[in-house]
Amino acid sequence: MVEAVGAQLPELADRVRRGGRTVAGIDDFIGFAARAEAAAVDGLFYADFMGKPRAQFAARPLIPFEPLTALAAIATATQRIGLIATASTTFTEPYTLARQIASLDNLSSGRAGWNIVTSIQGAGNYGRDLAAKDDRYARATEVTDAVLALWESWDPAYRFPRTGFVNTTAIADVHAAGEHVALDGWLDVPSDRQGRPVLFQAGSSAVGTTFAARYADAVFGINPSKSGAVGARTRLRALAAAHGRDPDSVKYLLGVRLFVDDELDTREPPGLRDTVGALLGVSLAGLDPDAPLPERIVAARQTVDTQNASITGTVEGLWDLASEHGTTLRELLAVYRNGSGFLSIAGSAASIASTLIEWVDAGAADGFVIGAGGPVDEVYRQVVPLLRAAGRYRDNYTGTTLRHHLEDP
Repeated sequence: MVEAVGAQLPELADRVRRGGRTVAGIDDFIGFAARAEAAAVDGLFYADFMGKPRAQFAARPLIPFEPLTALAAIATATQRIGLIATASTTFTEPYTLARQIASLDNLSSGRAGWNIVTSIQGAGNYGRDLAAKDDRYARATEVTDAVLALWESWDPAYRFPRTGFVNTTAIADVHAAGEHVALDGWLDVPSDRQGRPVLFQAGSSAVGTTFAARYADAVFGINPSKSGAVGARTRLRALAAAHGRDPDSVKYLLGVRLFVDDELDTREPPGLRDTVGALLGVSLAGLDPDAPLPERIVAARQTVDTQNASITGTVEGLWDLASEHGTTLRELLAVYRNGSGFLSIAGSAASIASTLIEWVDAGAADGFVIGAGGPVDEVYRQVVPLLRAAGRYRDNYTGTTLRHHLEDP
């Protein structure tokens, strides 16, 4: 189980409001991390979007710190929990990425992970236009290859046995000359704490899934449909095998919103129907919210280009749910309202734990990334003990690195 820090910002904001303060600081993030670590969560998944809408700042009394900086601070206040930073291949050079993430891995004694993103906004901050999706992934491929080459450039026996000093001849030079990346240098920070930092990826388009199958140790999935999630995980594993990888080495972690002892909000506020319709590329006007979606709506999926959606996974997940027999418009809208397309589960702790186990057993996920929903402390207090009793969740950490946590849950 991984915590999505970025998605939990609303909960942090509520804590700030209840505490009578107006702005959250790093202590709030550290406190959040400490509670997650006490629950033996695999890691903190620090989401990030460059170029956030200004309106978000009006609704959240907190500062969305740059991920690597915030996680470096959290690293000093924690001991075991993994620290997964989102960092863009579109706006960052490979040497900078390799050096920063290797530094976090050293600071945390092997707990760093890199969520590889190509970015879907924020190009204006860098004085450029946003490239097309295929071009962004072409650059991401070159950047990731270069980062891996830099991390692998240190021979494992890079220290002199007697003195412990670094043998600089054990550090190879790295050269890259592609269409998007040029590199001629060497990395001055080792990255051997856990072999190398763990690679995460969240793209769900065809090109994103292919990229993930080639590089990722874990993939963050969005799909509120069990059959849709099974299909996404199956495709990922098949592509990993086609790249010569062991499919079991790529974990599919499904995003969830959990509402313990609560119900999903099924009300339809103004504009929600139009928002979801725009995402799907089909009009939902005039539909009975409590009747199964008509066949003409389901059939419209064949005419929609989901691959060019800004967030393909969200759109395809909503379509997977819409295509399930008997799904009503109210159910579809509730999924988006309560979880922005994530699997949203409400009810007793026992029913939530049972549903999570059911999805894993069905092949829909290898684990979960918990985002904002109800209070996450209730998940720790009520749901986690039930998962432990079922033998599906560790009692305590058995290792010290993020890689170990993911491989030995």
